[in-house]
Amino acid sequence: MPSNFIRSGVPDAHTTTRQRLTSLLDLPELYRTIDAIPAIVGAGVVHIGSG
Repeated sequence: MPSNFIRSGVPDAHTTTRQRLTSLLDLPELYRTIDAIPAIVGAGVVHIGSG
C-alpha cells in the first residue's frame, strides 16, 4: 500500500464508516433475514472484518 494512501485518511474513514454501520445494524437479525429468503437458500452469509 503506498504511504500517501495510508496518510490520506482513507483507512480511518473506512473504520469510522464500519463502526457507524455496525452500531446502526442488528447484524444477527440481518443474517437471519437474509437466511430466510427462499431464493438464496444455501448461499450463506459471511462477515469479513476485524473486531
